[in-house]
Amino acid sequence: MLKLKTASFLLVFLTAAAPNISPENVSFDPEKLAAIDEVMRQRIAEERMIGGFGLAARRGKIAYFEAWGQRDREAGLPMKVDTIVRIFSMSKPIVSVAAMILVEEGKLSLDDPVSKYLPQLGGLDVLEDGKRVAVGRDMTIRHLLTHTSGLTYGFFADDPVDVLYRKAETHKTKDIAALVDVLAGLPLKHRPGERWNYGYSTDVLGRVIEVVSGRPLDRYLEQRIFKPLGMHATGFYVRRENLPRLAKIYTPDANDSLTHADAEALSAAGRRNRDFTRPATFLSGGGGLASTGEDYFRFAQMLLNGGAGIVTGETVALMLKNHQPQPEPKFGFGFGIDPVPGRSGNLYGWGGAAGTRFWLDPEREMVVIFATQLYPGGGKRKAALRGEFLKMVYESLKD
Repeated sequence: MLKLKTASFLLVFLTAAAPNISPENVSFDPEKLAAIDEVMRQRIAEERMIGGFGLAARRGKIAYFEAWGQRDREAGLPMKVDTIVRIFSMSKPIVSVAAMILVEEGKLSLDDPVSKYLPQLGGLDVLEDGKRVAVGRDMTIRHLLTHTSGLTYGFFADDPVDVLYRKAETHKTKDIAALVDVLAGLPLKHRPGERWNYGYSTDVLGRVIEVVSGRPLDRYLEQRIFKPLGMHATGFYVRRENLPRLAKIYTPDANDSLTHADAEALSAAGRRNRDFTRPATFLSGGGGLASTGEDYFRFAQMLLNGGAGIVTGETVALMLKNHQPQPEPKFGFGFGIDPVPGRSGNLYGWGGAAGTRFWLDPEREMVVIFATQLYPGGGKRKAALRGEFLKMVYESLKD
């Protein structure tokens, strides 16, 4: 059972800096929280990461928010709690909320065919036994929100459809409209609604938002989510005055040491180079945003408090409900669902390809955020760091 607060005081809270509080006041053991720093500094010494930060909050109050290591090793710049990081797929929950604003306003329906707004995505094919055959059903907005659309990314697997995505170089399209045109010429991985598959669903959803709202995705997010929540450092590019706060991104080399992931390294891995130093043309709803720990806390806390004027509590509950046709994975509208480690209840959230992750625990009124900057590669390393941080946070709880 989801326990989402709807207190109006959150609107006041979100206009000011996120409040800090003594850990004991929200039932954390301060000594155990402090021990997290030692472990994370050890991981940096082991070169498991260059730098990172972590946040833990309960009942709208931040009990722990610390940074470790460096945001730029070559320049000797420390990681700080206001460091801007690439959040990649942590963009998906934000864009999913953005779509649900339009649903609440009656401008979009969950069961609308995507082709109502993007005609080129009607009459698609699916690949079966090496042959393209008609899908025979519409891809809907609900399918995009739940990642059951049949779209894929092309770089997570080697099946025939993923190979076709790589050959089409979907990661090189100039903007989202061009990406949709390319996707329209490719077969789906499965029929819409059959199963979960991670892919371009939220990018396509972002394009739907543009068509329905009549605004570019960056402007729509700024007006409807970022500005109301005070998320001043979140966007598809980093303003000039904030560029010194942007963390560099690193990647494991052939010897498993960490090296700066420049544009050449990203291209060699078949990944898009996201240049945050200038306004973006490819507004990726699925993975294009940069943000800070405090900004994302504002977004996460808004959800825990029932939408806080962005969407209704009923919409938040619907988004955090499992909508998958198969037992695993459990996934709602833009949010993964996992059991709380060693305790009752569920965690709701999602992560990003560079090692960021956030979790909502409605039962304990808790938000947890972790961030480092490792991309591409290093998947097991990133998962281990995030899992270790989350485990230590829960071990720090007194209740």
